[in-house]
Amino acid sequence: LSNPATYSVTTADFQVTAPTRTGYDLGNVTYTDAAHPSPTAVTLPMTISRGNAVTRKAIAFNAAWTAHTYTLRLHHNDGTDAYTDMTLTYDEAQNIQSISRTGYILEGWSTTQDGSVAYTDGQEVLNLTATDGGTVDLYAQWTLITNWSHVNTALKTDGTLVTLPGDITAGDGDSYLLVPSGVTATLDLNGHTINRNLTSYGGEEGSAIRVEGSLTINDSQGGGCITGGYGYDGGGVYVSHNASFTMNGGTISGNTARNNGGGVM
Repeated sequence: LSNPATYSVTTADFQVTAPTRTGYDLGNVTYTDAAHPSPTAVTLPMTISRGNAVTRKAIAFNAAWTAHTYTLRLHHNDGTDAYTDMTLTYDEAQNIQSISRTGYILEGWSTTQDGSVAYTDGQEVLNLTATDGGTVDLYAQWTLITNWSHVNTALKTDGTLVTLPGDITAGDGDSYLLVPSGVTATLDLNGHTINRNLTSYGGEEGSAIRVEGSLTINDSQGGGCITGGYGYDGGGVYVSHNASFTMNGGTISGNTARNNGGGVM
């Protein structure tokens, strides 16, 4: 409490006023003293008269607080008015919810519609406003998926959903698409082809996809395919030890492995 810390029998009358705390509402206040050894409810301000130190001696106040809640409004910023609301509580960290858009990578969130990225996808945020019932607006910033590198970048983000807008073909110098350890990703072929584009042995980097984390492949439109890999093991998809791979749609064909698993290893 922002009030006198000490007083004595000679202290003039004073008031114990209600404290404030950023991001909180004050609830019930109780006090104890020599005359009130059990917590006693009080409504502040409370007047302490001169000479009370004789009977009250030390006075201890205890305040209960209720944290403010506010809305984090995530504008999809995809040419529509769509948005997703999250409810956050002051002093409680929470990760920004991820959203997806067919054919795009979510780069992060800005504070204005055309602004630069201020928060990354899935970033933990805390105390964006102290206003109870307030609203904080963030806007998704997107990059159109047009090449192999875009897909590879997207698959390294935990919780990502990548929906292909068209066929994706590896270029010279490209390696496998990687889902790193600790990352869970979903790839929707969406009726399109991922082509590693190897006609000769590519060594241990010759697989089309390497999974070290967790990958689920869907094919919402049908006809999607993973092809063109030529590696040592798992020409199409190589699944590392303790990794997880689930395929709900699409096909793996036209891949080669020098050792084991032309399709999946």
